[in-house]
Amino acid sequence: MPGSSQKAWPRRDEQLIERIDNLLSAEPVLRKNFFGTVAWFLESNDLIFAGAWGEGVMLRLGEERSTDLIESGAADPHDPTGHRPKREYVFL
Repeated sequence: MPGSSQKAWPRRDEQLIERIDNLLSAEPVLRKNFFGTVAWFLESNDLIFAGAWGEGVMLRLGEERSTDLIESGAADPHDPTGHRPKREYVFL
């Protein structure tokens, strides 16, 4: 959109989604469609903890751990709107 600061939503990466599904197949998680892609939620409390985002993965790790990983250069901030990174999430 002209004049908009919002990023375009990335396309789904079906191979990435399949790989994550395989890694989590024996875990107590729920897979749900989420903003045009897929995210995984803990069955016990229905909280999102991971999501496929374009060709990468966003992880919910908590603010302190996320900050540590971002500051160390091991991960990037997860900023789906392009102007406000989510403090508890990182992007790999």
